[in-house]
Amino acid sequence: ILDKIQNVKIAVYGDLCLDAYWILDPNGSEVSVETGKKGQAVREQNYRLGGASNIISNLVALNPAEIKAIGPIGNDIFGQEIIRQFQELKVNTDGIVLNDAPFQTVTFCKRYLNQEEEPRIDFGFFNELPEKASDQMILSIESALQSCDALIINQQVPGSLDHSSFLQKLNQLLEKYPDKTVLMDSRDYSVKIQNIILKTNAVEAARLNGLDASLADIFSDEQI
Repeated sequence: ILDKIQNVKIAVYGDLCLDAYWILDPNGSEVSVETGKKGQAVREQNYRLGGASNIISNLVALNPAEIKAIGPIGNDIFGQEIIRQFQELKVNTDGIVLNDAPFQTVTFCKRYLNQEEEPRIDFGFFNELPEKASDQMILSIESALQSCDALIINQQVPGSLDHSSFLQKLNQLLEKYPDKTVLMDSRDYSVKIQNIILKTNAVEAARLNGLDASLADIFSDEQI
């Protein structure tokens, strides 16, 4: 199976995210002259691919013939970092749509103080994708369905597929190419997209089978 993967072309569409890790120094920084408040000092920082970007990074390790990245990012430093890392991995970035502000690259900034994570800072959760950009991605997805052996769809940011008539057009494409392998991992759209293979967790699978399931059925309150 691993040998055969080297002949496979794969496209990944979804939330192209970045995980930013900022390790704070407990001694902090200087006191601001303007506010009189002591700043926080970042001792270390590193940036890792997250969301659909992380799926792409994992696929690279399997050494397929080609990987195409499809999805929107912001015209900002976080989007530039995603492109830079994709280029290092030799990922095809032709399907990435660059959007100007106020659209932001979805980024999860994780601050650690004394080895404990502080409240996370999230970018891009209020994004509204322009219709033109939405249509560009539909064209890229159709191109991928024509040229690739498989398409992976990943969604984890709330509302990230609710733009324009995107879902309707995506379903029309998936119906048009029924012979293609399409795998989807989605937190919010499992019942809204047809002609796919679903990757689900236990709670999602139960809900799809009509059960009123929640995380509380698996974990205790303390774990949740």
